[in-house]
Amino acid sequence: MNSILSIVMVIVMAFSSIGGVTAALKEPVSFDAKINVDADGILALAGTAATEETKQTITIVKDIVGALTLKGVADKDNAELDVLAGDDVMLSIGVKNAEDGGLIAASSLLGSQVISVSAETVQALQQQMQASMTEASAGMGGLENLDKEQIAKDFAEIVEKAMKAFEEKKGETETGDFTVDDLKFTAKTPVNMTYTEFMELVLNSAKELLAKESLQPVVQAASKDKDLIAEIDKEIEKLNSMPEEEKPEVQFALYSNENEGGYFVCDLTKAAKEETEKPETMHVGIGGGEDPVRIRFSFEQNQETMSIAADVTKDNAADLKAHVNAKDGSVADIAVTCDAAGSLDMAFDINSKDAVAKILAKTEPVEGERTKYSLDVFMNNAEQPLVNITGSVGKGGEAVSVYEGEDITVLPFEALMNDTDGTASGKLQITLTAGILKAITVLTKNLPEETGTWLNKQIMQQMMPKTTTITKTQTETVTAE
Repeated sequence: MNSILSIVMVIVMAFSSIGGVTAALKEPVSFDAKINVDADGILALAGTAATEETKQTITIVKDIVGALTLKGVADKDNAELDVLAGDDVMLSIGVKNAEDGGLIAASSLLGSQVISVSAETVQALQQQMQASMTEASAGMGGLENLDKEQIAKDFAEIVEKAMKAFEEKKGETETGDFTVDDLKFTAKTPVNMTYTEFMELVLNSAKELLAKESLQPVVQAASKDKDLIAEIDKEIEKLNSMPEEEKPEVQFALYSNENEGGYFVCDLTKAAKEETEKPETMHVGIGGGEDPVRIRFSFEQNQETMSIAADVTKDNAADLKAHVNAKDGSVADIAVTCDAAGSLDMAFDINSKDAVAKILAKTEPVEGERTKYSLDVFMNNAEQPLVNITGSVGKGGEAVSVYEGEDITVLPFEALMNDTDGTASGKLQITLTAGILKAITVLTKNLPEETGTWLNKQIMQQMMPKTTTITKTQTETVTAE
């Protein structure tokens, strides 16, 4: 019975702050999700090792998952989560704010009962949660009172000084035909700054920023037992003591022409330690005009490579591609495209020595300020997705209203917690058992006959009294319940 009370306690605590979370909602919001599983695809992955029992289990899982739909809805006073089997409600659980500041929790598992939680208990639970969060984030005190406006000003001041120092290192502009990251330019302005000078500029700028009064709460929260400024000084000292041959070679340049805005490029090369190794290289490019802004990044170290290309427009349309080659030979590619209307397409491919996988995700705005989404997972170049998830999210939606009905009995949460003789919790156990059996009946009705029969058999076996056989002699046994 303690486990039942624990579950109830977790649910109440989870929803105890519903008022604060949903109070800002002016109209209902909701989501729905449907999952489908390709049993044949899973069996193909298992290959010849799949036993008849494994095949049956996969089919049963496919049938059960395919019958279910998950829905959720919330407004400023209510939140509800529903599991449907076919068109029937199999399980529903929700809470709503009571007029006195407390909560009312209801579920299809509770029949005509609802659990009330007093305002005092809600407040106490919220204080417990706040205390836990405070303890978990010990040392972060004061961050809620940050002067964000002053921090922004201080940051802008430091960046302006750093850029001025960077500008002072500019060389003479060269004219000609230059191609960088598939962009063509007619002018190139080098920035004559060494790796040491660049790192000193970055580290000293960080020191100056951390010394600002506005950043002290952040410094105190992040430093704990360390002096961050002293740590930066150590890095500067280490930098200056590093032999020149061990320092990377770095080149900066600013490219431009009449049609494109400034495009800043940084190329870094670090010599290999062994003759059999390749140099470590890094390339960063950013700019290319006001719209879109182009970002290019590539990195190579030994047998590992990475490249990222992103274009972002003012209206929040974006196109991103990334490629990774791991040391073990695994290859991963990701491509993401989104437009100003809110549509998004993502493709993620991974190819390793053990498996080939592809994940496709898509979102699309529809009427009523809602968004449709889908997620497909493919394995080993299969034509059908192994797992398919579809649904929608956004404004609108109606609750199943698990609070409605005749002869509703209110069960105070406090009475459950103070139930020393187990009377109230015992009745709750019986009600929950009946509710679970009803939910299973709803599910079974929406399953294929063979799967439904199997599920009912499993439930009956779990409910039947267990027996044990005790051997008294070589010829006599006694069965005891």
